[in-house]
Amino acid sequence: MPIQRLLTGALLCALFPALSVAAKEQRGLALADVEVAKTLPMQVIVAQPRLRPQIRYNYVDTMQAGVGAGDGLYNNPGGMSYGQAMGVGLAGGLIAGAIINGAEKATAKRAVRDPYQLIVQAKCDLPLVDSHQALVADALQRAQWRQQDDASRPTIAKAGPRYMFTLSTSFTPDFSALTTTIDAAGYAPDAGGKAGRKPTWQDSLVVVSDGLWLAPKTQADIEQMVAVEQQRYAASGADALIDKVNAAASNAPRQDRKRASLMANQHAQNMADAKDEGWSDASTAMRRAMLWSQGDCALLKKTLRSNLEHADGMIQALLLNSLPPRPETSSQPARPMAAVVTKRPDPATLELPISVGVPEGTVVEEPVSVRVIEPTPGGVYVSRLSAENIPLGYRYTLLDD
Repeated sequence: MPIQRLLTGALLCALFPALSVAAKEQRGLALADVEVAKTLPMQVIVAQPRLRPQIRYNYVDTMQAGVGAGDGLYNNPGGMSYGQAMGVGLAGGLIAGAIINGAEKATAKRAVRDPYQLIVQAKCDLPLVDSHQALVADALQRAQWRQQDDASRPTIAKAGPRYMFTLSTSFTPDFSALTTTIDAAGYAPDAGGKAGRKPTWQDSLVVVSDGLWLAPKTQADIEQMVAVEQQRYAASGADALIDKVNAAASNAPRQDRKRASLMANQHAQNMADAKDEGWSDASTAMRRAMLWSQGDCALLKKTLRSNLEHADGMIQALLLNSLPPRPETSSQPARPMAAVVTKRPDPATLELPISVGVPEGTVVEEPVSVRVIEPTPGGVYVSRLSAENIPLGYRYTLLDD
């Protein structure tokens, strides 16, 4: 089974066609599919080359009610996998019937741009391609799936039998966690040896890191946040632009006046947030970005490694048909959570699911938080700490500039 290691980019526009298939919940990989799946060419697609943040931006598909983003999970657009939805968004293409709210998107970008700039300045926008490609290859080996020599092609096939893994890791919009998403879509051949545009089976695996939570704000935090904002503003070039606009007075270009006003207002708001005794949403994101960046990105690198270890276990469980049963319909409640293997295990000892929970009537003084896999409608399996509420609905909408 050759592995085609591919990095998405402009080719995504050709890879992911507009929606045209009626809404229908896609089945997942079944035990009966495994032998066929092992024979399919493997495509490993890394959705973005470096770590980026998600933005709180919804799209609304007018072809289907209820499709959109939120603090929960995306509903699955009919005929399009999660990876395809992500690919269209990253490539800048339009999803058929989507309502694009430019103002909302611009606001969502501004909310993450300053924290992300701290990440970039510290060189903590970590590269993802090699580690994510190796993740799938390693999981295949551990699950004892046969594979031949690695092969690469410069283009992405639009059709044909294949097993396509689309991977992405990103910050949540509030920078509280990293989420790693693996969208596995199999296109099995029909009697004529051809495969259609719609996957024969598809599953989505999501790993949510342990959350990064802040202690109450101290005077030292205030002083540090003020200093960081002053440094950011000084490096932004805002003062020079404001002087230029003031000198030109009414002759200043409208675009310069608007940009200068936005930069001045943002600085004033950031300073107010920095000096406040509590953590605002904006200052929380900035502080988390600072923590992720400290010590040569030590915490961030450790968290990414942990996510990939959990993802490795989930991919193996998928390939060995050991994931918890998914709800049969979108309206059916999810089955009880199951424990997830946290280290790269020997496939022979991989045992999932294992039920967890607290007996009814038990008094718990502190939240019980264990890492679990939760099967959700639409074939999305989420690995996370059970007591944490991390936003997941924006993991396919990333900052693109």
